[in-house]
Amino acid sequence: MSRLELILLCLCLGACSARLPGPDPMTMAGLDSAGYVLVRDLRHFQEAVIGSELAGEGYRAEVEPDGTVSGLYGGQPFRGVWAYTADGRYCQSLDGNLAGDAAACYWVAVKDGSIRLIPAEAG
Repeated sequence: MSRLELILLCLCLGACSARLPGPDPMTMAGLDSAGYVLVRDLRHFQEAVIGSELAGEGYRAEVEPDGTVSGLYGGQPFRGVWAYTADGRYCQSLDGNLAGDAAACYWVAVKDGSIRLIPAEAG
């Protein structure tokens, strides 16, 4: 195999195995033109979310600075844990196990004190 053929093969293999970026979370949630800003780092997350109440249908919780999250889910009290990942996702668990069935991850968007959680893949 010639040098040129080897280079072309490497380029083709690289193109085939390259990981394509997923859809933009703001676009997926329809928030890209609604004035929301995606939280992209821990400092912004701490300022916008820690101590705030998160609420949704059947869900109300407060995110605490000690890494816990507590509130009501389906009318039942819970005390779980949360983590902010290096790639900018907020992950939480209703039962304390971030790898369990009660865990989920989200992208966080904020606007004037309003917080929106956009479902994201775990891991």
